[in-house]
Amino acid sequence: MDRFFDGEFLTNGIKVIEFMDGDQERIDPMIFIFPRMTKCHFHKAGPSTEIKKHDALCVLPPNVVNEKIYIFS
Repeated sequence: MDRFFDGEFLTNGIKVIEFMDGDQERIDPMIFIFPRMTKCHFHKAGPSTEIKKHDALCVLPPNVVNEKIYIFS
């Protein structure tokens, strides 16, 4: 698992505990491993059959669930 998470898995538990006990204004360490939002590109055919590219922010619900699973495991 540590290799899959680029070396962040073994030390992540300690970072999460320090985050919960400390100042909440810091960035949550779980967001680095399980991002909740990302930028998405959608390609859609327009009225003149021209492909249009739309940029959007996408929520990643599976990462929210995975984050909770890894906190308690």
